Amino acid sequence: MRDSGTTIGAFCDVTFAINGRVAALMRSGEEATFHVEPGELVLRAAWSEGLCNMMVKQTQRETTLKSGETKLFRITVDTAGNLDVQRSD
Repeated sequence: MRDSGTTIGAFCDVTFAINGRVAALMRSGEEATFHVEPGELVLRAAWSEGLCNMMVKQTQRETTLKSGETKLFRITVDTAGNLDVQRSD
């Protein structure tokens, strides 16, 4: 899920990728569900093209998913426009 907020980033789209493959283009407040194979995952959030792309370009987190496991993550934007991917469950 992506937080909604009042920072400059609230008006910019974020590209979300799993293991290097773009999985979604997310707007403020949107949620998405992805069904992936168990194993090591690299989650990356980056500003899409445009003015927001001038801010910190991207962030990524690694996680390991076990068979049958569900994990929730949140894409956050701070007041300086920095992206983060945080565990939220």
